[in-house]
Amino acid sequence: MSPGSVASAANWAQAGNPKNFRIVFDVNSALTPAVTTYDIVDTVNNVSMLTGSAPSATGPYLRTYTEGSAIQIKTVAPPDTNLTAFDFGAEIVIKGAPADADQFTVQPSTNVDIFNTLHALITDLESASKTALGNTQFTNNMTGALSNIDHAIDRVLSVRASVGARLKEVETTNTMNGDVVLQYDRQLSDLRDLDYSKAISELALQQMTLEAAQKSFTRVQGLSLFQYM
Repeated sequence: MSPGSVASAANWAQAGNPKNFRIVFDVNSALTPAVTTYDIVDTVNNVSMLTGSAPSATGPYLRTYTEGSAIQIKTVAPPDTNLTAFDFGAEIVIKGAPADADQFTVQPSTNVDIFNTLHALITDLESASKTALGNTQFTNNMTGALSNIDHAIDRVLSVRASVGARLKEVETTNTMNGDVVLQYDRQLSDLRDLDYSKAISELALQQMTLEAAQKSFTRVQGLSLFQYM
């Protein structure tokens, strides 16, 4: 049994989702080959999601089980007869042949830290039962543990990428600050290492140029055509 997946987080979070289901199987061995059907029961309200009424204790049920096909927590019509359509955006995949009256529950996952996951994994490995039921439980526990470890690794990679991006911003800021400091040092050095004699000469030359330009402008401004008539 897969740990289940949510294709639409918005659908799963909608108000009408009980988030607690039981999937029960019925095997009709009178047919050749045997036909396996299943029902999805809302365990909060004790209602069959496929019929919209109280769940039946015995099959056959509306949906036919096919190994490896996804069991979708949404309306599939036909064969569903429930007049209230639903789509909670989740699905589960089962491999193998369920026995008559086999069932399992679907509930929201909870946050489990990586250390508790590893501890549970070690416990399951050390206390695995050799019975058929024990093997099934062991397989499901292993699947859940590996899924939790994958999620933990994804989380670590996500945090690492976020930290890397922040470090890059810090490095960029430090580089910019270094450039600004270097520019200020150059300006300060130019002020401290000023050649006063040369500066005075250049200032005097600029003043003479400015005065000459001002006198030329005054003379040109005073010219009038009537002075030549």
